[in-house]
Amino acid sequence: MIPWFWYVALVGVGLILGTLINKAIYDWAWFVECSPSPYSSKKRVAVDVAWRYVPVIGWWWTRSLVGQTLYPTSLENANADERHLIPVFTKYSFLRPLLVELICGVGVPWLAWYYSSGAWMGVNWNPELIPGGFETVWVWVAFHTIVIALLLIAALIDWDERTIPDQVTTTGIVLALIVGSAWPTARLPNVEFTGLAVSDISPIHAFSPHDFPLGPNPQTDHLPPGTLGWIHWDRVMPILDPQGSLGLLTVLFCWLFWAILIVPSLCTSRFGWRKAVWLAWASVVRPARRTKGLAKTTRRANPVTWVALAVMFLGWIVAVAVWNLGGIRWEAMYSLSLSMMLAGFGTWVIRLLGSWTMGREALGFGDVTLMFMLGAAFGWQFALIVFPLAAVLAIGYVVFRMLTSNDNSMALGPWLSAAAVLVLLFWSPTWHDFTRQSVFGMGPILFLVIGVCLLLLPVSLIMLVWGKRLLGLDNS
Repeated sequence: MIPWFWYVALVGVGLILGTLINKAIYDWAWFVECSPSPYSSKKRVAVDVAWRYVPVIGWWWTRSLVGQTLYPTSLENANADERHLIPVFTKYSFLRPLLVELICGVGVPWLAWYYSSGAWMGVNWNPELIPGGFETVWVWVAFHTIVIALLLIAALIDWDERTIPDQVTTTGIVLALIVGSAWPTARLPNVEFTGLAVSDISPIHAFSPHDFPLGPNPQTDHLPPGTLGWIHWDRVMPILDPQGSLGLLTVLFCWLFWAILIVPSLCTSRFGWRKAVWLAWASVVRPARRTKGLAKTTRRANPVTWVALAVMFLGWIVAVAVWNLGGIRWEAMYSLSLSMMLAGFGTWVIRLLGSWTMGREALGFGDVTLMFMLGAAFGWQFALIVFPLAAVLAIGYVVFRMLTSNDNSMALGPWLSAAAVLVLLFWSPTWHDFTRQSVFGMGPILFLVIGVCLLLLPVSLIMLVWGKRLLGLDNS
């Protein structure tokens, strides 16, 4: 058991974390020009009295900001019809940042108790069964706390501005890379039972609930012949070869794929594919202008480009080092890299199909990067559970918006974050009781099912658009 004074210290850690979350919400937001947070690096709009620096209760002093806005330039340039769209402080605006810090102050010690007591895994606490012992529990608490904090930042910024900053998702991916390579046992747990007794607790991997291959090119002689054998990952192992050179190339490609999607580039096919490739390359490299005029001849690459390349090379370096070590560290590295690509690629395909079918952006690219982060942190199985759950959670809000206003658009990021937190906190029943055997026990056949669903997605969206037109609803 954790001593009581540790919980008191964790309350302080949670309050500090809440303060940092509020700072990041205003600092990382794209359109916010000034901030009510006393720790913000942007222009502060509140009076800097001493009480303002105290977590939770310090937000009481922001009640004097009623009528002010964090978007002064936008308010100044807006016409009379647009002014009401720019948010201003009300007498209740201080409640959200206050609740963020209060929930963090209570949530961090509660999360430590929830994990250390064994309630999270749904089994009685036995440190001998958990890989890495009690150290793994503390890594779980720290890692999951930071990821939940990043999800909270992404949710609130996306709710306000319909954007998810790259600072959130890139930080989460780098954190997942560090934790996965340094503490490979700190991935989500898979509990095995013998009757009612726990027989083994192991971290999930890319092929869970089936076994990860221990050596290169495993044999498939023990598998059933024909179609029945393809429900086992072992049938695909000789093709993927996770422990061999092809496994290393797969991991390197996963990080390259992430970097290609993250790097800001201009992608358009209006001028032909050859011109499209040149425009995409030029928008990334940004070569010097050939014509002289008022604009500068030399141009600098976007800072996001350098960050994406740095993270990609970091992933490559860690992958090569861990591949040479082998063992459970390579299992973790292979799993997080492949899961990151699968989660992001699947969401990206849904975005492309939805946008092509409906003729407008159906899913923001920030949602794609958020799924990259969730896949790297918790696995592609986790991401596959989260995405449909987020859609279910958002249905009620969409219906409410349709009934109360003409605008039925919404940000999906808050619902992805909420679904991720729910699945994480209730991981044991979600994985062991509902999805491990019934969904992921299908093995490679599951990807065939997902492919069929993706092919049917445009059909369902076309039927939705036609239905809205028959009902006289705006296709927005």
